[in-house]
Amino acid sequence: MSYTATFDASHKVKVSGAHATNFVRHIARDADQAAGFAFKQRNANIDASRTSMNITMVNDGQGGFRRPEVTEETVVEGGFIRRKRRPPSAEFTDYLDARLATVKRKIKADAVAMRPMILQLDPTWFDDHCPDWKESGLNDQALALVERQLDWAADEFGQENLVGYSVHLDETNPQLQLLFTPVTEDGRLSQKDFFKGPGDLQRQHKAHRQALADAGYDVEFKVTERSTEHLSSEEFARSADKTRATLAVAQKDGQKLWEERQAVKEQKQALAAKRAAWEAEEMPRLRRRAVAEGREEGRHEVEEALKAAQHTQEALDAERARLKALAEQRPPMPTAEEVLAAQSDLSTRFMKSQQFKSGGTLYDRFDEWARAEHDKVSHWSTPSDKRVKTPYDQWRSEVEAVAVGDVAKRTRKRMADLSAHVADLDQPDHDGDQHQK
Repeated sequence: MSYTATFDASHKVKVSGAHATNFVRHIARDADQAAGFAFKQRNANIDASRTSMNITMVNDGQGGFRRPEVTEETVVEGGFIRRKRRPPSAEFTDYLDARLATVKRKIKADAVAMRPMILQLDPTWFDDHCPDWKESGLNDQALALVERQLDWAADEFGQENLVGYSVHLDETNPQLQLLFTPVTEDGRLSQKDFFKGPGDLQRQHKAHRQALADAGYDVEFKVTERSTEHLSSEEFARSADKTRATLAVAQKDGQKLWEERQAVKEQKQALAAKRAAWEAEEMPRLRRRAVAEGREEGRHEVEEALKAAQHTQEALDAERARLKALAEQRPPMPTAEEVLAAQSDLSTRFMKSQQFKSGGTLYDRFDEWARAEHDKVSHWSTPSDKRVKTPYDQWRSEVEAVAVGDVAKRTRKRMADLSAHVADLDQPDHDGDQHQK
């Protein structure tokens, strides 16, 4: 049975800020805890009852590693000079600072000072060969594989660049976390010299697995998902957020317009009901009074009532016109094609903005893949007596049209349903016209 092996070097720690301090405290938490220092850990998978089982070492500057220890520093507080204890994790920062001091050029504030790496054996291997690691720690076979991983990292990145490491046994699965600073032999801080591109990264994955295989680990040479380096999640999230924001604005405006039109419809219905009630109750009473009394005062009252009715009708017409004009001032709902076009434009601009270290953009890679797909699929037409392959641009347009067709149909259906709710705003009020006559 073969086992997987993970090599993850995607994390980056910059020179400026407290990121480096927080990270070394995360790595060396067992040493800090043993010395009486307690720092909050964000990883919810950490089992504090097993933290003391971790194995943490710092570079000793002489070609090996040693356990980090408590150190002291001189501080001035309240006008007094005193000695203050420093946590063992501070020795990681000390070694990193010493290594960065060998860089010949001025280091920029946004430069990458460390590339933390995770080297992890298959959890199934521990089930088969070291099942009691949570209670007893690593056995001799597991320790030998960890030592082999450290030797490979020293050969690949330079032992002097390995700030330190920790074998974490207080998480879900055992893993080796290694801190590496990318200082070159000629005194430059350059991570690109150690991670030269996708091809070189694949070489490192294969070399790591080969080192384990040489140590007796039945390794599977297929690269696992975590072992691949992806585009920045923050950059992709920003593009996705823009697309979602465009759709959210369209949906919000559509919902607000529908609610306002519903309010206009309800106000119109209330005014119509009020007028109908007045005509049904007040007008017959006034007419009966005029006929029964036969007085001029009765006729005058009827005339005044008719004028009042006329004013009511005019006021109703004016209010209806105002409310309708207010509703028409709202911006129209975006069409399905407009929403999809906005999303497609954002996606296209995003892909064109992503530059690969080896040259070209993400959009170029997508176009190459699409052309390869076009070459694999036989799309033929037979004008006259010749067989002509469908041009790439025509084939791609047809494929994209099929992909977005269903989305456009559903969007148009929802817009049609919304329009049906407010369609009666544009119908004339026949009751008012009859009353005018």
